[in-house]
This record gives sequence, C-alpha cells and structure tokens, in this order.
Amino acid sequence: MRRLGSIKQTQLDKVGAERRASPLILHRAMLLLAGISILALALVHYGIALGLPPAVSVKSAQPDLCALAALALLAIGAAPGPSASFARRCTALCAAGLAVMVTLGHCADRLFSVSQTANVAPQLGDMSAPDMLAFVAWPVGVLLLAIGEGLLLCRLRPGRATLWAAALWSCLPLIGFAIRFDHFQTASTLLLAVSSLSIAGAALLSGVDRKPRTAPADAVGNQLMAMSDIGFDLLTGLLTRNSFERFVETQTATQSAAMMLVDIDRFRAANHVLGNKVADDILIEIAKRLRALAAPHPVARTGSDEFAIFCHPIAEDAAQAKAQQLVATMARPFALSDGRNFYLTASVGLAHSATDGVGDLRDAADEAVFIAKNQGGNQAVSFLRTQHDERIERVGLEQDLYTAFRSDDELFLVYQPIISLRDHSVIAIEALARWQHPTAGLVPPSRFVGIAETAGLFSGLGAKIRELAVRQVAAWRDSGITNLPVVNLNISPLELSRADVPGTLSALVDRYGLERSTFCLEVTEGAFADEDASRALQVARDAGFLVAMDDFGVGYSSLAQLPKLPLTSLKLDRGFLSLARNGDDGISLFATIVQLAHVLKLPVVAEGVETPAELAVAADCGCDFVQGYFFARPLSPAQMELCLRSATELGGPIRLISPPLIPGRAGMSATCTTGTTGAPILSCTI
Repeated sequence: MRRLGSIKQTQLDKVGAERRASPLILHRAMLLLAGISILALALVHYGIALGLPPAVSVKSAQPDLCALAALALLAIGAAPGPSASFARRCTALCAAGLAVMVTLGHCADRLFSVSQTANVAPQLGDMSAPDMLAFVAWPVGVLLLAIGEGLLLCRLRPGRATLWAAALWSCLPLIGFAIRFDHFQTASTLLLAVSSLSIAGAALLSGVDRKPRTAPADAVGNQLMAMSDIGFDLLTGLLTRNSFERFVETQTATQSAAMMLVDIDRFRAANHVLGNKVADDILIEIAKRLRALAAPHPVARTGSDEFAIFCHPIAEDAAQAKAQQLVATMARPFALSDGRNFYLTASVGLAHSATDGVGDLRDAADEAVFIAKNQGGNQAVSFLRTQHDERIERVGLEQDLYTAFRSDDELFLVYQPIISLRDHSVIAIEALARWQHPTAGLVPPSRFVGIAETAGLFSGLGAKIRELAVRQVAAWRDSGITNLPVVNLNISPLELSRADVPGTLSALVDRYGLERSTFCLEVTEGAFADEDASRALQVARDAGFLVAMDDFGVGYSSLAQLPKLPLTSLKLDRGFLSLARNGDDGISLFATIVQLAHVLKLPVVAEGVETPAELAVAADCGCDFVQGYFFARPLSPAQMELCLRSATELGGPIRLISPPLIPGRAGMSATCTTGTTGAPILSCTI
C-alpha cells in the first residue's frame, strides 16, 4: 500500500501554502533590510555624511571594512530559507565560520595596536563603562550572531536562544541611540544595530519548521493546535495517526463516545489503474467528504486508504446513523479530471463506549471494520462482544492447529464405511479427521477445517491426515490383517493446485510398502475447474491411485466433462436423494445420472443414506454403493480393526459386525442395532 501519496509533488500545491509563505516573505524582507543597512554602513565608512552627528567615542569603536565583511558573511549565513537544501546550509555554515574568523582577527589586530601605542594605552584603561560597551558592541554582536547561525544550521537547540541573545545585544546600541547617549550617537552605530537585528531575524526565520502544517477545518481546531507537536497529513490536511491518538487520549472517558474506522474497499486496485496523481486527488476528495460529514468531530488519516473519526459526545443510535451515512457518502461517484466518474465503496467499523464489553474503542472499531471487510465491504458494522469472542476463539484455534499438526495426541481419524448394495460388504472406508483439543474438547470438523482453509493451513492438515491414514493401514497390515479395504482420502482443490500431493503421497505409501491402489483421492468438483488441480489428479491416477468425485451435482459439474476426467468412481451428493423423495421427476433424474455414470464405467456411491426409504431409492435407481448413518456412523480405528480382522479370519468380504462396547476417544461409544435388511449395523456415537 502507498504510504502518504505523492508527498513531494503535493506538499507545494495542495497543503500549507499560506503557512509557508509568511515566514518566507519575512525572511526575505529581513535580508533586504540587512543588505540596505550594510550598504549604508559602507557609505558611512567611506565618509559619506548621512546627517547624523560625528562619532564622539574612541576611534577604535568605529567599524571598518572588517565589520562590513563580517556582517556580509552573516547575511549569507542567514540566507537559506525554510526549505533550504543541505548544500545551501553547508555554504551558510562556512560563511558564518568566516565571519567569526574575520571578527576575531579584527579584534586581535585592534588589541595589538592598542597595546603597542603608549599614548592610547592609558586612554583604554581609563575608559568608562559606556566607552567600553561602544568599544565591544559590534564584535560581541557578530560573534553571537555567528555562533547562533552555526548552531541553528547544525539543527542544535541552543541556536535559537543564541540568536535571541544576539538580537537583544543589538538592541542595546539602538536603546542608547534613542535615549541620546553620546557614545551611541553615530550613524555607524545605528546602522550596525539595524544590520545585526535584521540578520538575527532572518536567521531565526530560516529555522522555521520545514514541514508546514495545515490548520484543521474542525470546530475543535483551536484545541488541537494548542497540543504540543501536533501533526497533519501532508496530502489531505487531516490529523496524522499519532496526533489523532494523542487527542483521543486527552478526552475524558464517558458513555457517549464513538470511534469510526473507514477503510476504502479495493483502493489499491484503483491506485494501480488511475495512477498516483489521480489517486491522490481522490484521497483529498475523500478527506473533504469525511470532514464535512464528521464536523465538528476530528478526522484522521491513519493509513494510505484508512481514516478514523472520533465522536464525542454522541449517542449510540446517532453514531450508527452517521456510520451508515459514511457508507452512502463514500459510494457517491468521484469526478475525475477527464470528465469520467469513478466509483468506490468503504467498509466502516463502529465502536461505541456504551456497548457492552467494548473495551478500547480503537481495538473494537478495528474488529468491526475487519468483519465488514470480510463480509464483502460497502457496509457499516457495529462492534458486538459476541463477534469479538468468536474471533478470539477462532484465532486461538488457528494457533493451536500448528501444535496439533506436530502432535500425535490431538488429531486422529475415524472411518466411515462405504457399503456394497450387492452383498452389504464394506468395499471402502472414508478417513475423516477429528480433533481432540486439550482444553476445548472435541472440535467438530466443520469448525477446524474451515479455519485451516482460511488460514492457509490446509496443506498441513491434509498432510497430517494422509500420514495418519497410511500409518494406520500399515499397522493393520503388520498386525496380520490381509483383507484391507480401499481408504478414501479427502483432498482440498486448493491443496492440489499448490502442493505436490501425488508426489508426497506416493513417497509416503512407498515408504510403508503399501499398494497405491489401496488409496482413493476424493475431491470435490471444484478441483476439475482448476487446471493445476486437474493436472495433479491425472498425475495421481497415472501413479496408480484411485480418484473419486465427491458431492457430484452441487458445484462445477458438467456432464460433458465427465468422460475427460481421471475418475474411478462417482459419489452423488445427498441432495439427489432428497430430490428423489419428493416425486417421480427427482427419481428419474437420479436414475438418469446413475445410468450415465455406468455408461462411462464409473461405479456410483449414494451419500447420506440415513433411512430405509433412502436406501430403497438408491437401490432402485441402480446405485452400486451407499454411505451413510443407516449402516454406520464413523468408526474408530479399533472398531474398524474388528471388522477387518473378522474378514481376514473368515476369509470372506469385510462386513460390519456388532462388537462389544469399545472405549472410544472423546466420548465415542459403540452400540449395536439391526437394520431392515437383517444385517447387523454398527452405530457409533461421537
């Protein structure tokens, strides 16, 4: 995201021009006055009368060419203005240093001359205080000016104080001239003091802040300007994030304050399309709209396309109404310089102090704007404690998933059988993940699978599930079980397109010495809409794995594409069973899809069979296999092993049996029931 827009291009023509112009004009005026005074002083030095009384003090107090040179160098030292470059400031610093050298050389020469002249030495010792003051007036003034300019050019704090001291010192000859002290009643004294004062003023003005600020348009502007170190955004003139936060901290906590955060939707794309210049113009217009709508409350620019408004005092319903107005205001078109209209929307997060559990207003508003963005934007969302708690829980589970991937004590698998309608044998089992959280208990897959997908953790979760499944099949084989079923593994389309699932799974299966045909990759129709995922499935099929399309009929299904897909079976979504129960048309559609799959030599699995009526529909329509709670809920590895071991011992197909109650994980228990077909049915409650 862009930081503060095109600052270099906008700070001269868009903000703060008036505040920069005043010190610059005064600075130039002071330099002009200093130049005129130095020129006049030169004329006086060369004997051109100005109508003022001649000097009455000692001749050593009269400025000569050294004084003129020092003042001219000091004028150069004060010449860099508020926006001076580094090179100009270095040049000015050198000029100030030369002025010091000239002055010190002049003073040394004077003192040496006085000490070598016998008739002058007694006179110097007999000087009165005014005489001595006149004698050192301009050397001390030049030294103070030079030191102050040097410190200021080096951006050291004592510089301004030294310049103020030089200005006060320059006022002494002026005061003496005004009250007609004889020692100061000369033209050179007057011009020297005016020159020094002008140079001191120019030097002070040259140290004005080079980052000018614009005054806020809000009614609270006077209060804000009184705060120390307050800052304004150079592009929009709004408060900066830091100054806004400092202002909010100064407000007394009440039950009638609200914070609104405004995030412009998809502004980065607009910036890329329109360019920085036009995007800056839009940001300036956004700032104007926000100021007009929020007045008299302060508005800040807290990010490149993020703004904040603090309303105090304001009722909760009034704050909600204003948040809705913000959404409508941002939806109005923005007129571009070429006559076109450009449309943007905004997400607004509102937090009011009267809301239960709101806590820090800024954090609560940030929570609300995050929800607004996740829900598609162009809306205002008010903070609710329940939403906050859900997000905290979600973030906590997301972090705990990292630990679960690295542990064998939390994630585990259960297996739901897929039953053949021909003889009610188990021809495959689907591996389903479960998470036994150490404190939250059993977390349902609908909860943690969604978290893994949105957090980009699904590859880790999928890899862990596949590893557990392969290890379990290898353990069954090593325990003497020879009649192993096909194990269906659910694969995310996103994971297929980003990770080498066929390669890593092949390496894992080969490491344990298992047949690749023992495993079937179950994918939803979305995988075939992604070219990378579709290619990965073809690689998996060529490597010897089975491939099944899960939930056929609810996503991107296309009958014309079925012959081209690397499938070994087709699983029909439960919705077809529900449709078939509603009338003959649904049954006809179900049967037609089954027949089409058979034409393509694809076995069909009916998912979600839970009642005898649904089982009858699946059988009548020609389905080969069924899966659902009517036959069995997901079984634990121990329960599944009983079925497999029985089949191995009897030498026949795998069938569901009624084992004794098996202690399960997280409250899992097994009970035996009997289905309408007479076959024993295992019902596992989780």
